[in-house]
Amino acid sequence: MVKDIINKILLTDVIEEFPTYITIYGEDYTILWTNRISRERKGLALEDLDKIKCYELKGRSEPCEDCIVAKVIESGQPHTEEALEYEGDSPLKGASSWYLKAAPLRDRDGTLIGILKVSHNISEHVERKLQYEKNIEFLHDLVENTNDIIWASDSRGVLEYTNHAMERILGYTKEDLVDKPAPEFLHPEDKIKLEGIISSLVNEKKGWNNLTLRWKHKDGSWRYIESTSSPVLDSRGKVIAYRGVNRDVTEREHLTAQLMQAQKMESVGRLAGGMSHDFNNMLGVILGYLEMSFKRLDPSHPVYDYLKQINEAADRSANLTRQLLAFARKQIIEPKVLDLNSVVEPMLKMIRRLIGTDIQLHWIPEKNLWPVEVDPSQVDQILANLCVNARDAIKGVGNITIKTENRVVRKGRINGLLGMIPGKYVVLTVSDTGCGIDKKVIDDIFEPFFTTKPASEGTGLGLSTIYGIVKQNNGFVYAFSEPAEDTRFDIYLPRYTGERTLMENNKKISNALAGNESILLVEDEEAYLKIAKLLLDDLGYTVTGKNSSLGAYEHFRRNPDKFDLLITDIVMPELRGRELRDKIKAIKPGIKYLFISGHDTDGSSGRIRIDENEPFLQKPFTQRELALKVREALEAE
Repeated sequence: MVKDIINKILLTDVIEEFPTYITIYGEDYTILWTNRISRERKGLALEDLDKIKCYELKGRSEPCEDCIVAKVIESGQPHTEEALEYEGDSPLKGASSWYLKAAPLRDRDGTLIGILKVSHNISEHVERKLQYEKNIEFLHDLVENTNDIIWASDSRGVLEYTNHAMERILGYTKEDLVDKPAPEFLHPEDKIKLEGIISSLVNEKKGWNNLTLRWKHKDGSWRYIESTSSPVLDSRGKVIAYRGVNRDVTEREHLTAQLMQAQKMESVGRLAGGMSHDFNNMLGVILGYLEMSFKRLDPSHPVYDYLKQINEAADRSANLTRQLLAFARKQIIEPKVLDLNSVVEPMLKMIRRLIGTDIQLHWIPEKNLWPVEVDPSQVDQILANLCVNARDAIKGVGNITIKTENRVVRKGRINGLLGMIPGKYVVLTVSDTGCGIDKKVIDDIFEPFFTTKPASEGTGLGLSTIYGIVKQNNGFVYAFSEPAEDTRFDIYLPRYTGERTLMENNKKISNALAGNESILLVEDEEAYLKIAKLLLDDLGYTVTGKNSSLGAYEHFRRNPDKFDLLITDIVMPELRGRELRDKIKAIKPGIKYLFISGHDTDGSSGRIRIDENEPFLQKPFTQRELALKVREALEAE
């Protein structure tokens, strides 16, 4: 009867060739029928059916403890499970995963006539599932351990998830942030900015790219965070959430700010340098004619006092242009290889007089200080400006400390500051116990004309002068301060690594300021040429003035024996001063020369370097300064 039912129900070509394993067992575990794929797997032939029990195929004498057929026989109910079969338990080699389902077969009266078992090999599915789980675990580890912040929020910006990077970058744990609106952690200005962006993007169903916002660190500081997000839409196309990645770009923003500051300072410097050059020439003319006027006026003349006031104002203006030139790095420099201690120590007596008796000056020199190459007068400028500022910052009694030390910079960062070039430096430090500098303005203190003092107490050029001098010498300057705390300025000057030679000036100059030699004067500024010629004529010299370097060369070529001295501006529109000197010396090797200049508007380095053996006079100059330099040049060996 059972076989008849089986034949009626199952023995069709479809079931026989079905790729799933189908078997019918009797109540005694006898294999009543199985399809072809199952027979092949079990190693059975059609004639073997009704003759073997299922557990005998595994070499057992009784049913397996976990046999699904046994479970159906015992319970009378269908049963489903997954099973893993290993090599040795079946004719198959290796391990395989199976999906098993067994159910009782009953006749019309409900009498159990057999158990139908369907087996499906799900090994490939299980492998895919395991691989999927591995991928999920890998992605989870990747998200949790990446350097960037991964986050999820609802459409209002309430955070639903963040990875561990949030704690590393901003100090907050997941518990601190989840279920809280992200804008709460933003700078007030950026909070308004983000809320406006979200409200507009929700309608447009868009996210945002590379949006930089300031997030508050748990310690109260601000970090610059660059954010990129994308919306999550529901089935109706409505934005229901956002997913995004945030990156800490604080260091990049600081570098960008430093670059912009440097570019701004460079632009202002070029402007200041260009103006100062022209202003210097005009001041030279004014001071020159004033000096000639004083020689021709009796001090009792009523105009004499007026001219003195003009002269004092012009002197102050000349000092102002020197500061601007220093800031613009257009100052003429005469660098020397020296021990910084040997320059600072002679200044201490003057500095003590400058700061007064209520302030104690402490000097801490480093022994065996590395040499540097710098113009000594520039070191004097740095010390004078810093010590005056320190004195003004101290109310009543206090301390100023000057210190030198050798320092090796191994990375481009000092105390959290960026931009340093690794190398060996000599550091000059000036610190004080004054009122300190507010964080809000400390980034602006090196800008020209910026000052926290009343307008009547300073020009705002002291620190910008220092900035220009240090940059001109390939160094760095940093300020460290807090309100009501000490202020410290660190000046980094590169260690000199060339051959060190100390040169002594053994030149002997006569006391005479006048002379009768013949001078070729070359200056492209017509007004300056006239006053310089007038000053030299007044000293007794025979002067031929030329405002063209090519014209001067042609004139000299025709009259080489006529001249004893060449005075030329270094920067000329045709032949540069050194080029003119070289061409003239090729004609008359023994001729003496003197360079004059305000600053270099043409040199690629933005500065003129004067060698120790080159006679040079900085504009603007007085008649006495000119007379001394002329005698020095003429009497040089």
